[in-house]
Amino acid sequence: MFDLSFVRRGGRTVIDRRLFAWPFVLTRSFHIDRDRPDCLTVIVQTGSGAVHGGDNLAQRLTLGPGTAVSLVSQGATSVHRAAPATRATESVNLHVENGANLEYLPEPRILFPDAALSQTIELDCATDAYALIFDAFTMHDPIGMGRDFRELASTFCLRRSGSEPLLIERTRIYRPERSIFRGHGAFGSAFMVLPPVMIWRISKRS
Repeated sequence: MFDLSFVRRGGRTVIDRRLFAWPFVLTRSFHIDRDRPDCLTVIVQTGSGAVHGGDNLAQRLTLGPGTAVSLVSQGATSVHRAAPATRATESVNLHVENGANLEYLPEPRILFPDAALSQTIELDCATDAYALIFDAFTMHDPIGMGRDFRELASTFCLRRSGSEPLLIERTRIYRPERSIFRGHGAFGSAFMVLPPVMIWRISKRS
């Protein structure tokens, strides 16, 4: 379990709740963006350095009003083989309150042969808040035989201020044929959530 909450104090974002257990590791956070001195950069690390078959992981981030957080990971994370009829699971719950700004930018997951992963990302973003969410995967066979992962199930759900879901994107790939990737070795999604007034301004200018 990895559970953080953030508040705004003295014009900066700081952590006010910090709970985590193996395999998650959290060290010092940083204010490093000169253009956004209020933004806190958080680096999530894993002591195991990988996701193993049967792992059950959970993350929760709560951004209080007016906070700004950029969350990144230590590097691309390997997802290793899962035994038959098992798979690793991960749930990510992101709650972004009024006027807050979240960048959720983990490095890609590396899917090894026979890896099986089921993940869910749920974002509840206030109507006047901002969020940028990345979710990416690469494939790798260490002996170069073209073996693929076994299964990937990924769900992204967006709510605004606790409303009914506005967007649900589901991906499920089971024992894929290499041809479906059309020669590419990576794939992913990006979601940008803006306040309605900002969307209107961008639309008007374009």
